[in-house]
Amino acid sequence: MKTEDFLVTFHLPKGQLEQTICEENLSVLRNKLMMDIIDRNIDYIEIDGTIIFTRHIKSFDIREK
Repeated sequence: MKTEDFLVTFHLPKGQLEQTICEENLSVLRNKLMMDIIDRNIDYIEIDGTIIFTRHIKSFDIREK
């Protein structure tokens, strides 16, 4: 399966955080992030060792790298 690198900017209460995420396409990445953020059973997401608490994520943007 071929994957692409995407630059995701998470907008948080005290600034923003950028992470590169590798996924098969943009819509799959967007759907996975949205489902993780709105799922009340998931308190945080971990990306390359960085923990982001889902309750702090106000929004996010995705760009192809």
